[in-house]
Amino acid sequence: MLRLRDPADRAATLAGIALLADALRARGCAFDAARLRHPARGRPTLPGGPEFSIAHAAGLVACAVADAPLGLDLEARGAVRAEQLRLVLSADERAAVDAGSLVPTDAWVMKEAVLKAAGQGIDVAREVALRGDAGVFRGREWRLVRVPLPDTHVAWLAVEAAVDGLELVAVDAAALPAAP
Repeated sequence: MLRLRDPADRAATLAGIALLADALRARGCAFDAARLRHPARGRPTLPGGPEFSIAHAAGLVACAVADAPLGLDLEARGAVRAEQLRLVLSADERAAVDAGSLVPTDAWVMKEAVLKAAGQGIDVAREVALRGDAGVFRGREWRLVRVPLPDTHVAWLAVEAAVDGLELVAVDAAALPAAP
C-alpha cells in the first residue's frame, strides 16, 4: 500500500482486499490480511489459500477466487487504442483489430488476464497469443471468459480449466471511503 502514491489506487487496493475477504468468507475460509504476500513483481498470493485475482480500473474493482490458477483483468471500455498495442500484438492479432473482430481494449485485457493467471508481468505480453476464446503463453493454454460487468468496462478472466463455483463480485470504488 505504501508504494501506491495515488489515493484512488490505495482505495481500490483496499476494496480489492475487502472483496477477497468477503469471497473467502463466502467459501467458508478464514481471512487474515497478514498472510497476504505481495512480491515486488507478480501478483499477490495467499499461502495455503485458494487462488485469487484482483483487478481495478477507472473506479471499478473486481475479485475472482477459485481452486485453480486464474487471472482477472479489467479496463474502462475504449481505454486502449490499437496504436498503443503495436509492440504486443502479433500480425494475426493486428489484422483482427484492423478488421474489427478484435477490440484493442479487449485484446489488452485478455493478454493481461493470461499473464496474471501465469504469474507473469506485462513485460512479456507479446508472448501471449490470442486464439479465439483462448490465450496461449509459453505452451500453456488458458481459457478466456468475458466477465459481465457494466457497459463502461471490459473484463476478462483466464482459467486453466473449467472452474466450478467461480464467484465474481464488483463494487464501485468511488462509493468506498478513501484510503489513508
